Amino acid sequence: MEIYLIRHTSVNVEKNLFYGHTDVDVTHRFEEEKNDLRRKLSDEVDFQQTAVYSSPMKRCHALAKALAPAVRTDDRLKELNFGDWEMRNWHGIPPAELDPWMADFANLNAPNGESFLILQTRAVEFLNEVLASEQEKAVLITHAGVIRSLLCHCLGIPLQNAFRLVIDYASVSKITHTTITHTAALWKVAYLNR
Repeated sequence: MEIYLIRHTSVNVEKNLFYGHTDVDVTHRFEEEKNDLRRKLSDEVDFQQTAVYSSPMKRCHALAKALAPAVRTDDRLKELNFGDWEMRNWHGIPPAELDPWMADFANLNAPNGESFLILQTRAVEFLNEVLASEQEKAVLITHAGVIRSLLCHCLGIPLQNAFRLVIDYASVSKITHTTITHTAALWKVAYLNR
């Protein structure tokens, strides 16, 4: 199975803000970025025939609706919930709160938020359902955190290294899943952050 992991287009927020579960708007570059994505995938994905799944956040769903006639949304594709840190500048978070999280974001959460491990668990659960559908291709329009967590899962990379993976706005990463035997399968990255 071929799976295309697409990050939403650029968003209208200040730099250094935690905005995971906040439903922020896309920028004036939306049309340009959408058209670039369509061109990048024109030889690989027929959006009329391929299953397209999206985070329900408008920054993802707007892109999905602009690319495909039929879109299925799923909450498990949402970005990390930063809880009380949502829409706060990370430089304004007290070091006593931020430093432990930065050292172990995989297992720790912001107050009233979720850990990266919880995000990965829900994202992998969703990915396994897509695999069980036995489609040839699927497109997931989602967030950088979800994409990083899925890539870490598929490649066996420790989650603590997730931010070593660059996932730009309006980028595509392609992974493939091949069943080898009834109990073994192989994940490959065809390309990353294109």
